[in-house]
Amino acid sequence: ERGAFFTPDKITEFMANWAIRSAHDRVLEPSAGDAAFLVAAIGRLLQLGTGSDSRPVVEGVEIHAHSARVGRERVRAAGGIAKIQISDFFLVTPQPVYDTVIGNPPYIRYQDFTGDARARSREAAFRAGVSLSGLASSWAAFTIHSALFLKRGGRLALVLPAELLSVNYAAPVRRFLFSHFRDVQVVLFEQQVFPEAEADVVLLLADGYLDGP
Repeated sequence: ERGAFFTPDKITEFMANWAIRSAHDRVLEPSAGDAAFLVAAIGRLLQLGTGSDSRPVVEGVEIHAHSARVGRERVRAAGGIAKIQISDFFLVTPQPVYDTVIGNPPYIRYQDFTGDARARSREAAFRAGVSLSGLASSWAAFTIHSALFLKRGGRLALVLPAELLSVNYAAPVRRFLFSHFRDVQVVLFEQQVFPEAEADVVLLLADGYLDGP
């Protein structure tokens, strides 16, 4: 019901290693869950090293307070500090201050993605100049809203349903990505990553955000 399917460590590590280029990168996970990506980000930031004894700081948004608490504890255990805001991500006003936005957006099919949640998501996409079909699942607006938090030149790394590549309702998302990033790559899988979700996924690696300060 939450659309939450937690991501294997090998994938979070791969994505963090690609997305984070500097020990000083500012990192956001917009649907933090148990902070799997923030934990991987801490590992990458520590690997890159800051030259100081301070613990790296990462940021997130999570709608469930319990998950946010668990996420903060996991990041602390990994050697970092997590600032996780408890909120519906679509209610968070984009501030283009992040070098990297990384994560696994909730995947709720359009049949179950209704009411205020759907209205907020479509409004968020529309503010970015993207009009989404009523058939759009939750990840579509989430992807667009996530990009708006990036600085110019930033990187977006998300786990998305493979329907990104094929379905008609995802066409506005594809156009948005191609027009707002210098380079867009997609990683495909030969086996299902989330068998319980009964959906194939891809990894979106979008580099060189063209908007923002």
